[in-house]
Amino acid sequence: MSQLHPIALDHSTFVNSLGPFVHLQLVLLLAVLHGSCDAAWDSPGKHRGGACAEPSDNKLRMQLRKLGPMIAPGIGGSRESSLLVDGTEDVQRRSCPSGATGGKGKDIKDRSVSPWSFTVNQDSLRYPRRIKEAYCLCDGCLLGHDGQEERSVMSEPFFTSILVLRRTKRCHHGRYVYKPDLETIALFCTCSAQQRS
Repeated sequence: MSQLHPIALDHSTFVNSLGPFVHLQLVLLLAVLHGSCDAAWDSPGKHRGGACAEPSDNKLRMQLRKLGPMIAPGIGGSRESSLLVDGTEDVQRRSCPSGATGGKGKDIKDRSVSPWSFTVNQDSLRYPRRIKEAYCLCDGCLLGHDGQEERSVMSEPFFTSILVLRRTKRCHHGRYVYKPDLETIALFCTCSAQQRS
């Protein structure tokens, strides 16, 4: 009688076989289960010494990196640093560069028929607290003669979900507890047909 042998499967092979979206779901599930165990001895917003304090940015950065890259499932090649505020964001919102100024520049965001720029998405209860987010410069698309704005089509942002940390009301060892969460942000803008009613 033949004997069955268990298949050896190391942790990294198993995780990689699941795909990025399933991996993200498992991370969030484990975090929720871990949080419900913590709830038995963590008190909301308080500890024995008084009010809760914020964990250091370094600790939150390490916690987020352990969970995985701060990117959306299926968006290959994106890097965590590309979403962080880096000084390329607009201080004042820009307007549509139609006509002679449209479609010029080194970056694809400036050469696109649906150009976009970046602003800062700010949230004090989230880590990272400041995330770079796209906004469309035009209502239409630069498809007209000499790059004029064409209003029969529309520029609209492409949204995706990224992994972040969200502050809870619980306190552990005098520090607020942060848990994984999904944040929806605009990555870029694209030209699309008007919706028909």
